Amino acid sequence: MCAVYKNALFTIAASFASNGKGGLFTCESPLLHTPCLLPQYGFSSEGGNSFHIHLARDPEPEDVGFHKNNLKGPLYERAWVLQEEKLSHATLAFTETGMTWECSYSMVNSQDPEGMDDDMRLDYLKYATKLCERYSRMPSLIRKEKEVFKAQYPQYDFTPKRTSIYQEWSEAVELYVLRKITFPGDRLPALSGLAEATKDVLSDRFSQEKYVGGIWLYDLPRQLVWTTSMKHFHSSKHMELYQKRIAESPSRKRRIRPPELYTAPTWSWASMYETPVSWGMMNWHEWGGDWIKLTLKNTHWNPSSSNPYGNLSSASLCVQGMLLSVFVSGKDDPYLYDIRPEHLAETANSGEPVQVVRMGRLVLDEDKSFEGLRDDQMGAAIIDLVPVVSIDRGQNLGGWKWHITCLAVVKTGLADEEFKRVGLGLVNDLDYFHNVDRREIILV
Repeated sequence: MCAVYKNALFTIAASFASNGKGGLFTCESPLLHTPCLLPQYGFSSEGGNSFHIHLARDPEPEDVGFHKNNLKGPLYERAWVLQEEKLSHATLAFTETGMTWECSYSMVNSQDPEGMDDDMRLDYLKYATKLCERYSRMPSLIRKEKEVFKAQYPQYDFTPKRTSIYQEWSEAVELYVLRKITFPGDRLPALSGLAEATKDVLSDRFSQEKYVGGIWLYDLPRQLVWTTSMKHFHSSKHMELYQKRIAESPSRKRRIRPPELYTAPTWSWASMYETPVSWGMMNWHEWGGDWIKLTLKNTHWNPSSSNPYGNLSSASLCVQGMLLSVFVSGKDDPYLYDIRPEHLAETANSGEPVQVVRMGRLVLDEDKSFEGLRDDQMGAAIIDLVPVVSIDRGQNLGGWKWHITCLAVVKTGLADEEFKRVGLGLVNDLDYFHNVDRREIILV
């Protein structure tokens, strides 16, 4: 898949076709898409340059956007198509409102034949990644334009950064999981072309980069902090699209990890089915508290096919970190729970008043009550938290100075020190972890 789109001159997209027989064109009057050039009568801009005025049908605001995420139509609801969009050198899309051309050098459509202005071009170049340059037919043009803009805007750094590639990957996944896929087993194969291209770029300087079940191990701390609740913990710029998908398909409200279908380990977003995931903006903050970070010791995985970027038959991470048992109390809404010190569990079960000591909040990955996590002897909902990263947020997050993101895990019962992920938690104070020893555990 990667080689096909990398070697194509450009891609033609029948964006508004509902299936392979739909064709390129919509049945509308061509007058709706024909620009009307008004003659010039001495009008000019403040700088003295003459200009043309193009008249076209008044579009919806999102129709005039140039980013591929804004293209509309049945084609862009399909999961397989996302990597085709990302890997194509250029795309000529036939949409409901006309044609759109997009490549690494130019972005124009029927509503705006003149293309984007300098501000839009600057924004595009600032955030263009090494992946964009590598898979462009004309990388020299991108580099040349960057040199021009560097002279005009010395305050910007146009050098592609490794973190920007990881960020682009996470944002692509957020969009990808909102799309429709016919066979659940295609969850990772339908993204394998983009994974191959991304690894090709990341391996330029870091040959040890490894991709396991949708996760980049070199960026492991940030890659692990995804959540299935887009309205808690993380803000997401894809919330509007998420709401649209929910309205179209109510089944997407479910957050399930089907036991009969293993495609990836529980610590990977790919283990979830018909479930939106988000890293949000917190994924790209500078991390603090190095002593608390989760560190990778070893990795084992077995692909289920010859495709190294496809589904897995098994996978595990051996990590070193802290393990803190906590008591999970009642929820404020269907997704959010309170985290309290473990010793309060016995008090809660005895019927005595429980001291209000809220350590933080928890979101479970799946749509199930924590009843299934109750300890048989104590009768309380006890889980373990594994801190992954911490951020010094001052007092910006509801008065919390620290923001410690943790994996919520429970024992599998199959082997000593073997755990599976069940959710994501936030703890509001580093002091809870000061007397907790670091240990090695296995995540599956």
